[in-house]
Amino acid sequence: VARAGCDFCIAQPDDDISAPHRARKLWETQRQTGATVVSSELNLIGRNGRMTPRDESPFTIGFVPPHELVAEIRPNTIGAALGFDRQALAQFPQLDTDYLTFTHDSLTTYRGSLLGGFYYLSERLLNYRQHEGQWSNSQGDYQDRYTGRMSNLSAWLALNLTMEKDLDHLLAGNASPKGIDPTQIRTDLHTARRKFLGEFVAQREELIRRGQRPIWIDETRFEQ
Repeated sequence: VARAGCDFCIAQPDDDISAPHRARKLWETQRQTGATVVSSELNLIGRNGRMTPRDESPFTIGFVPPHELVAEIRPNTIGAALGFDRQALAQFPQLDTDYLTFTHDSLTTYRGSLLGGFYYLSERLLNYRQHEGQWSNSQGDYQDRYTGRMSNLSAWLALNLTMEKDLDHLLAGNASPKGIDPTQIRTDLHTARRKFLGEFVAQREELIRRGQRPIWIDETRFEQ
């Protein structure tokens, strides 16, 4: 993105399968609506080759307000589904591993919504294949449902904190962003953070109970 010379960037990884004319539809939507970020409905193709529709909890069709993005990461925010105005998003800090180590995709849509311009299409413009080398799958290979859930919660907490940094950054440069209520967004972020943190602590305690008990039992078999 930093090297791009275009006005509108469209993510198109070479191992994902787009619907016909996907780029054109994203571009035309941006031109018609003036959106900062455009996303569409999508399918996920798992390792078993089965296609999984991901419309269990779709966004509001059209412009999506920030509060719909702070509760959890949604499939529709996957980076491979996005198109965005490069210059508009340049007013935020550059996304690198110092600013946020994971879930940059969700932060891109959130940044669009802070600017009043994340637009969601209900058309399935992308069949997104969760390929063998994807980070989230590789991570999951070595985890059970307990540790996997903890990893997700830690990612959501990191994303939530970064979302508030983005809000502060925008307010520092523009005291009255158009079409958003900064106080309400901050309240939504804090509410979600308390939920994630409570679940994270509970999950950690469960891991300790499940993980340490066998060690304690083994230690009793030996003389101290």
